[in-house]
Amino acid sequence: MRYLALMLLLACNKYPGGTSGFSANASYIRSEMHTEVFTPSVDTERKLDILLVVDNSGSMLDEQENLAGKLDRLLEEVKDSDWQIAITTTDARDCVAKIITPTNKDKFAATVRGLGTDGSGDEMAVWKIIQALQGNCIRDDSGGSENTILWEKALQLQDEGVLFAENDAIRAMRLPRGKDARDVSSCGRRRGWLRDNSTLAILLVSDEDHNCNKHYMCGLTDLYFYLNSIRTLHATARLYGLLDIDTKHSANVKLGGQVGANKFLQWQDGDGEPLFEHYASINANDYSETLQKISRSISSAMQNTFVLKHLHDGHKFTVKLTYGDDSRVLEENEYVLDNKTLHITTTMPANISRIEVLYTHNPDQV
Repeated sequence: MRYLALMLLLACNKYPGGTSGFSANASYIRSEMHTEVFTPSVDTERKLDILLVVDNSGSMLDEQENLAGKLDRLLEEVKDSDWQIAITTTDARDCVAKIITPTNKDKFAATVRGLGTDGSGDEMAVWKIIQALQGNCIRDDSGGSENTILWEKALQLQDEGVLFAENDAIRAMRLPRGKDARDVSSCGRRRGWLRDNSTLAILLVSDEDHNCNKHYMCGLTDLYFYLNSIRTLHATARLYGLLDIDTKHSANVKLGGQVGANKFLQWQDGDGEPLFEHYASINANDYSETLQKISRSISSAMQNTFVLKHLHDGHKFTVKLTYGDDSRVLEENEYVLDNKTLHITTTMPANISRIEVLYTHNPDQV
């Protein structure tokens, strides 16, 4: 049942306009051709949402201190973008502690240090990634915390056998078993801090194994499908880690397997590719070099991302690159379309001057 909601989200986000020219009552839906032209380095999407998930168990004091003073390294290649960072812990009882933006970036170090090392030790990294991206629980600056209420509610819903999507009270809507999945919200974007059409980067900082226990949406498959429901992994969403990579472990765990006692660095997607775009040892004396590499990786993702004015209706869609005196139309496997966000996955020529997108859309759909 829990994958039903995930697959619904996947269907909702990839081609919101659908692929049919007719609605359920067979009324005709208009489809108009539209052309947009982008200039690389000028028209790329500049919204960047970073989720920082930091282990707050008793062994993490030095690691948190190592990270706290490195904001400039993380933002080195993307400092001119419209960025924001949501910070949370791996403790399932905690909320997002703070949203860091250019206006309050001086609070980054104090926020990381303030996460503390008194966490439960029951690190629930996947649960917390999904929870934070959904905006399930965001602590306000007045110091109030919803974490106890959220945790008690989560346990109650878990015992009742429900699934999470959105909710007015805790921003986690419940879907009782057997309920029609089409009743989940309005098939739209989530409330909370995550913005539409942004590049998403997730940085996990933990010296512990993954732990799923008995909770919903905390396994490898949950993370894989959830990220691909709101973005496209390796394209408009990228996963990074400062992890314990110095301990040897058993064979790789692939999609659909039991994660259990296996390390994050062993995670693979359905194609056998690592889920993590880049990772390094959490035991390093200085995280600067790793954070600079992560910054460059995020920047490369943003440079190939463009936002369309309209929703594609599922019919004609072509992307043409112009470079020097030459041009070519991209194959379908050379780009990804998420909602209105176009991400070009192929390597573009250095002298590219123009990207022309020709597509159909429904003029009656906002």
